[in-house]
Amino acid sequence: MQIECPSGLVVEARKIKAQELEALAEANDSDEPPADGGLLTVINRCVQRVIDAGPYSFVEVGDALPDWKRVIYGDLATMFFKLRIVSVEDPYEFPVQCKHCRKWADFDVTLSELPINPLPESSKAKLRSNSPFEARTLDGKLVRFYLKTIRREEPIAKLVRAIERQTGKPSYSFLDSWAGQAEFIEPLGERSKNDKARWMWFRQLDLDEVDNLRDQFDAVDGGIDIELRFRCRRRGCGGVTNHMIPLDGDFFRRKRKPADLKPLHDGGRIIPLEEEALEKTEEVTKGETEESLDLE
Repeated sequence: MQIECPSGLVVEARKIKAQELEALAEANDSDEPPADGGLLTVINRCVQRVIDAGPYSFVEVGDALPDWKRVIYGDLATMFFKLRIVSVEDPYEFPVQCKHCRKWADFDVTLSELPINPLPESSKAKLRSNSPFEARTLDGKLVRFYLKTIRREEPIAKLVRAIERQTGKPSYSFLDSWAGQAEFIEPLGERSKNDKARWMWFRQLDLDEVDNLRDQFDAVDGGIDIELRFRCRRRGCGGVTNHMIPLDGDFFRRKRKPADLKPLHDGGRIIPLEEEALEKTEEVTKGETEESLDLE
């Protein structure tokens, strides 16, 4: 099959085989799991040739595969999702914990219905020239950045893993990706070259500044938006939770049939899924506003 990516890169690929899932599990079970979560393990095995190099000067048409770590994440995620769609039936089901009442419920999304945003032509030109993008903070300070790639994210992922080992708490977020993408942050000056300084700067931003920069980062990027929102329908809750589609080993499993359902663990007690089914969750697709959620 052919997969067309948001940048215009086109590849030929085959379906995922069982051996790819074994390799994916081995990669994520290692002492130093890859920054990509095993995404490249699947892509390297399933992509067979390049049909159109798109805007990448380092990619050649033919059987020789490129250094995927230099390809933008939006393209890689699109390949990953399309490989899953043709290899495993829709939808993808995964557990979500409401951040308000802390209860769990199963949530599913039809991956083939997720919109794929093309990379803007101006961004393709930046990729061809390997030029950075520019964003401005609310007070006008300059932030120069590149589109997300695994190569740029690896040093930050290593830093975050070290912090997790020290604290015992998972701490990765989209802000860490920004720390990898950023080349220069005017408030930091020369300290912009330091990975931890950039990481801390993004982590300490005010929420309105996060929204401001997110809009500017998103405007020049392309790909599949894997952050969904759902509204908890438990009596007395109704809270809205943002949740990233988990790209782990379960990503390649079909939706479980009722007989396959197992209880989920929640705060020291087991919540049978049949009980949670009575208090449904409702997915909210990309682009829906808080008004449409009827949160009042």
